[in-house]
Amino acid sequence: MKKLKILIIDDEKEICSLLKECFEEDGHTVSCSHEGLEGVEMVKSFDPSIILLDMRMPGMDGSEALKKIKELTPSPVLCVSAVIDNKVVEECLQNGAYAYVFKPINLEDLSETIESALMLSSN
Repeated sequence: MKKLKILIIDDEKEICSLLKECFEEDGHTVSCSHEGLEGVEMVKSFDPSIILLDMRMPGMDGSEALKKIKELTPSPVLCVSAVIDNKVVEECLQNGAYAYVFKPINLEDLSETIESALMLSSN
């Protein structure tokens, strides 16, 4: 996989740290935000290749952040949540998310989903 700029927007700092460490070990550049509004602002300055967006956050939640992010960038967004709710999954996909990833995150599956999203978005 080519070197990516990955933006992680998740209020769980431990998840951000773990994912950041794993992706940086693979040579990617990673930036993290712990709240939706800040994450949306970071899209403008960081220009990510792909975005991992948590759905449940205080303040601006993932659904609202997703809509704003899709206005700013064509980069793929993977929605991430521990909550299994078909209505939320469907809403995310309708609002432009590439995929919905359930926590706990399987890193191998996540890497495959990222690769797939980037292949599709480059066409």
